Amino acid sequence: GPNGPPVNALACCPATGRLAVAACEELHILEVTAAGYTVVHSETLPHRINQVCCGGLWNGRPSGAAVGESGMVAVFFTDGRCGICSIAVNRSLSAPEVAEEERRPTSTWGVALGNEVLVVSANDHFVKEIDKEGGAVWSLERPGNVPMVALDQSSGVVASASLEGGLRVARRGQAQPEEA
Repeated sequence: GPNGPPVNALACCPATGRLAVAACEELHILEVTAAGYTVVHSETLPHRINQVCCGGLWNGRPSGAAVGESGMVAVFFTDGRCGICSIAVNRSLSAPEVAEEERRPTSTWGVALGNEVLVVSANDHFVKEIDKEGGAVWSLERPGNVPMVALDQSSGVVASASLEGGLRVARRGQAQPEEA
């Protein structure tokens, strides 16, 4: 755009009132007031950001998450000590019979963050809960590209939507989703 790169995604942290803004590979945390905004932290991530969310706690601190190209999953803090706390790769869970060199790179699009819970979805047709080391704790295969995911932490319900128009609901850890 005329004032800089386009904004890919943004989210407001309810705990801190700060705004997370993604522009290409740049992640900015803004303090917003009636008079305008101040950039309190900026970080360049290794890949283009597709989506951000805020609102959970990670390591007991107000946090957000950014997901993007090449399977990038980054968790960041939104409190006074802003910054990236972890970056992991959302590895494809493609069928084992597909040779590694023939697998498409995973592009992570959906992200939901709860208290110490991170759920992502991607073009590899999986919804996954990611642990603090970047590994998949739980995964659910579903047809189609899955760009959206939502989490209701109180009930453990994960909802995902695909580009093909499907909506599926499952409880964390549940092997088979319910069709909606």
